[in-house]
Amino acid sequence: MTARLGVGQVLSGRYKVERVLGEGGMGAVYLASDSRLPGQSWAIKEMADTFSDPEERAEALEAFRSEAEMLSALKHVNLPRITDSFSEAGRQYLVMDFVEGETLECILRRRGRLSVGEALDIAVQIAEVLEYLHGRPRPVIFRDLKPANVILGPDGTARLIDFGIARFFQSGKTSDTRALGTPGYAAPEQYGRGQSDARTDLYALGATLHEALSGVDPSQEPFRFAPLRTLNPEVPGPLESIVARALALSPEERFADAAAFRRALEEMRHIPEAFPKLPERLRTGPLPPPPFNRFEPERLELGRHRHGGMVRTRVMLRGEVDGSLKPSDPWIQVQPERVQGRDVPVELTVLTSRLGMGGRHAGSIFYQGSAGTERLGLEIEVEPARVGCWAMPLAFLLTLGAMLPGLGLALALVLWVILISTPRHERAPLWVFAISASLLSLASSAGGWVLWIWVSRSGLLAR
Repeated sequence: MTARLGVGQVLSGRYKVERVLGEGGMGAVYLASDSRLPGQSWAIKEMADTFSDPEERAEALEAFRSEAEMLSALKHVNLPRITDSFSEAGRQYLVMDFVEGETLECILRRRGRLSVGEALDIAVQIAEVLEYLHGRPRPVIFRDLKPANVILGPDGTARLIDFGIARFFQSGKTSDTRALGTPGYAAPEQYGRGQSDARTDLYALGATLHEALSGVDPSQEPFRFAPLRTLNPEVPGPLESIVARALALSPEERFADAAAFRRALEEMRHIPEAFPKLPERLRTGPLPPPPFNRFEPERLELGRHRHGGMVRTRVMLRGEVDGSLKPSDPWIQVQPERVQGRDVPVELTVLTSRLGMGGRHAGSIFYQGSAGTERLGLEIEVEPARVGCWAMPLAFLLTLGAMLPGLGLALALVLWVILISTPRHERAPLWVFAISASLLSLASSAGGWVLWIWVSRSGLLAR
């Protein structure tokens, strides 16, 4: 396939193509500069349009859109960050972080194989990112893990690229709809004999680790992996057993999940003589958590509170943060509004006086940083007003004051005592009723006294 875009061509009125990074059957990848962000470079992935069958074209387009949607929801140091997607001249483009470095495939082609320490370092990083993908609310199965899809940066960071055939795991299915993957790295269940799940990615990681340690390309004889120590005597026996378990043909015989695989690899630190070049971060302690951002807790249930008060609480914004915080509604206040550092505490204040009396109210806090947006949802219930509790007593007192003249003054005083004892935030609906009730009580009482005096002076009572 030949490159479709020339150097200097501008896409979407913004991205200028600088050079071709790679070409393949599914399309090309370009390095592009950004006219809106001088000095910023992006990798732009183009979907090839070489399909004569409309059904195949529609399927490829859906896969491309699925990759854009999937990547936009993922945040991890070992994954590229998607920033934009667009269509132009009938072609589909995906804009993502430009990852500097070299693919593991190129490194193995040049060097043959890696040292045990280097291979272990890469495998632990990939196992960690698989742990993140498989642990999503909707688990993501990569399904095409191989050296060509692993890029090593100058600092040794390993990143997974190309999610073209990844998919969300669907429990209950017994098999995949079609065979996908790369021969040699694809597990047996990817050939239409079963459903790919998290253990499918572990098989591919085992095949990649076997190649990195042995220098033998597994695509030459799929499913046939010679014992590692016969190909590389420097490999410790326990590591050979770990790789063999990951490469078991039956998913049930592999590691249960990526976390178990990662922990088994990290145990190799206890054999220091086998790893003269083991990276320091693996030799000294457990891996730190990935620096992606998240709120802790992920959602707040503030319970039931009175109207007119303030509810204060604290949450943590985990990871390396550098961005701003913004509430979704004016009844939510957040401090600080600008956050920077690692694991930053955030103070939240909810003003119930700005909410309606009674019912549940939901809002959000948004963190906007360089790695994307995170949301903290919160919910609070405001107690209903107690106006109805006083309406009947007030009406009764009003009636009583009209029937028994002379008590109007005392009952008017009682009305105001009741009003003052009512919580301040519930007084507003009572003012008109209390004033009118007081005036009527006084008026009826005064009328009663006038009537009583008139009757007394007229002598009607004497008769």
